[in-house]
Amino acid sequence: MEIKVKARVGNDPELKFVTQEQIPLVTFNAAYTPRSREGNEWVDGETMWFRVAMFGKKAEAIADSIKKGDEVLIIGSVKQSTYQSKDGSDKTALEINAAEIALIPILS
Repeated sequence: MEIKVKARVGNDPELKFVTQEQIPLVTFNAAYTPRSREGNEWVDGETMWFRVAMFGKKAEAIADSIKKGDEVLIIGSVKQSTYQSKDGSDKTALEINAAEIALIPILS
């Protein structure tokens, strides 16, 4: 399923080169917090965390152009996986295989 999400970068991107062909791979975490209006106030909902991965030449450019705290638009396919944490509890992870990532500029 394709997803488009506007999120904050949760950690500085990590760039690796994978496979024998040394294909670039950038990974980082991104957080999305929905907001809704209740009367005259904005109320934050529960934050959702995504693990984001992007391969290829775009991955190298993204690794050089975004950092923790930046707001980005991510477009890609999403999948959900379940795993067991160190304390034995079941956890759910949302992972985006990004086709496009764009930095959203801060306007002052």
